[in-house]
Formats: sequence, C-alpha cells, structure tokens
Amino acid sequence: MRKLTIGLFALVALAIGPGVASAANIDVTYNLTGGFAPTGAGTGTLTMAAPVIGTATIRYTSPASAPTSINAGAAQLQTFSIFQQWTLTNAFSVQGAIFNGYVGIQMNTGGQAGALTGGGALGFAGLNGVQPLPIHCNAAACPIFGLTGFTSMQFSAGTAIVGLSLNGAGHLGTVAPGIVGLSSPQLTSFLGAGITFNVTGTEVSRVVAPIPEPGTGMLLMLGLTGLAGVSSAARRRS
Repeated sequence: MRKLTIGLFALVALAIGPGVASAANIDVTYNLTGGFAPTGAGTGTLTMAAPVIGTATIRYTSPASAPTSINAGAAQLQTFSIFQQWTLTNAFSVQGAIFNGYVGIQMNTGGQAGALTGGGALGFAGLNGVQPLPIHCNAAACPIFGLTGFTSMQFSAGTAIVGLSLNGAGHLGTVAPGIVGLSSPQLTSFLGAGITFNVTGTEVSRVVAPIPEPGTGMLLMLGLTGLAGVSSAARRRS
C-alpha cells in the first residue's frame, strides 16, 4: 500500500509539473540604421558614412496571457553595437585640414535595465560604452593639435563617454516584426562639429524563452523524490 501511495504521489506531481502557459523572456535582435549625423554649423564639414556594424538585442518580459507578444514593462539592453566612419574637412577653418577615423558604441551589458511604457516609450539610462576610436590627421590638420612636422599621424581620440541615455519609441503587442527608434540628446559636438545620435532598429529575429512558474520546479522535485522512494522500496522488498 505504501508503495502504491508513493507511486501515485510521484505521478501526480510530475503530471502537474509542466504547468500551463507562463510568462516569457523575449530576446529581440534589431539591425540598426542611422547613427551619428552632423547637425548645424560646425568648425569644418563633417561627413558620416553609413554604419559598418549596427545591431542590438533587447530583452522584454511578457505575461502568461501573451507569452509571445511584447508588452509594457521591464526591458533589458543585452547588446548594442554600432560603428561609423567619419571625415572632417577644413577642420577649425584651416583650408585643407582633414581628420578622419571611426566612432562607435559597443555595449555588452548583459542586462542594462530599462523600461517600455504602455504608451510605447522605450528608455535606457546610465549606459557606458561610447568609443571615440583613434583619429588620423593629414599634414594640414596635425599642427592644430601641436603635432608639427608630421605629414600624417594617428592618435588617440580620448576617453569614452559614460552615462549615455538612449530614449525613443518601442513596439508593443504584436508578434510580427517591429521597429524601434532610439536617440541620445547628450552628443552635441565632435572636434568642433555638431552631431546627433539617432538610430532606427528593424527587428530581424525574436527568441522566446518561457519562464518556469514558481511551483513547477517544486512539483517536479517532489515527483522525482516520490519516484526515488518507489525505487528504494522495490529494492528493499527484493
């Protein structure tokens, strides 16, 4: 009788264990277009090329009622990478002075906290990772930074920007591919030229990973314990 009771307990626990629909993590990967762009009058003419790399992954959490659909709530910036080539001509009003190089944002945050509101506003604050990469100057531009006697020179662009915020519009509710738009108001100048940062992310993939209900793991453990009891009782009887 004891063997039968333990066996029934184990089977009931394992049967209940899988549970019904649960909440889910949804990792959405986007291709990024846009990026850094010149704005207004600057000291020289700044030209930004199209991004060499532009991709981001954002994790959303959806409730059990719609586990494959993006809903308002917590959002986590898992990765964010964008790199662009730029050229600044006639820099600082010096005819023929040319600077060029790359600038980028590289963040592998593993979960930078943000939020997607019911109105569709998406925001992340306090990010670190804007990378002003090495800059190249030609013979006319090098003396501007005291690099006299050089026909060309590549030098460090300085310290990365910290505390970056990205805010914009997200997409809600639909299981179809969506679009997000993010911008940063802090980026206002680059070597004397005004710049803005605005990207549009077009969804290219969505991975849904169900979050186990709190009781599921416990029921599964109880079921396995019951089955172990059955096995132990059978061994003792033999």
